[in-house]
Amino acid sequence: MRLPKEILEGFLNIESEVDQMRALQGECGELIAAIQNYTRKDKPTVVIDVIAEMVDVYFLIQQIEYAFQGQFEQLCKNKLEKVKKTLEARCGTFRKAKK
Repeated sequence: MRLPKEILEGFLNIESEVDQMRALQGECGELIAAIQNYTRKDKPTVVIDVIAEMVDVYFLIQQIEYAFQGQFEQLCKNKLEKVKKTLEARCGTFRKAKK
């Protein structure tokens, strides 16, 4: 699910990119803690807690992506090429997944 443009623009109007990155730091920490708790036998956490934290991180990433659109997209393209090369090296060939 992608956040609507008006939501993304709304956040940029009330929070700076730095504020959003600080919020992302906190949410990533909460996600890490939820994953750690999920994988520990002495402190069980249900998977929905992990997914809920993932949603928070996902939304914040979208906000930061929107703030830095051109840079973000180019870096994604660069990373995708690296991933393709890694798959080709490991699998011998890169093939598109069937739909």
